[in-house]
Amino acid sequence: MAAIVLVAIVVPVAMRGITQAMAIGEQASLRSAAVTKAQAKLDELIATGDWRSSGLEGEFDTTPSGESLDVQEDTPMTWAVEVDDSTWPSITQIAVTVTWTSRSIERHVTLTTLVDEEYAP
Repeated sequence: MAAIVLVAIVVPVAMRGITQAMAIGEQASLRSAAVTKAQAKLDELIATGDWRSSGLEGEFDTTPSGESLDVQEDTPMTWAVEVDDSTWPSITQIAVTVTWTSRSIERHVTLTTLVDEEYAP
């Protein structure tokens, strides 16, 4: 009888711990994917000089085969760029924000860098 009571107490607690660990792992995986995508987008904008355009935002594309580039196909990610002049002459701050919704909560990561307009493409 004591064993049944012990199992009735331990099993739900253990299952809750496993569920929380899986949710934390999923969030870490999505955040890592978002940071990777933000860095790639930031690199692309600087290399092409497209950061000088206005209204830069969009969704990350899928591959030509239709396979999703996201960690999970049901987690689409969008990106937006914000360009601000800094207090230094010819220096511009570029920020790329990647946004996604997970477990009904909107989440985002933002990567920022400075660009010297004299040397940028």
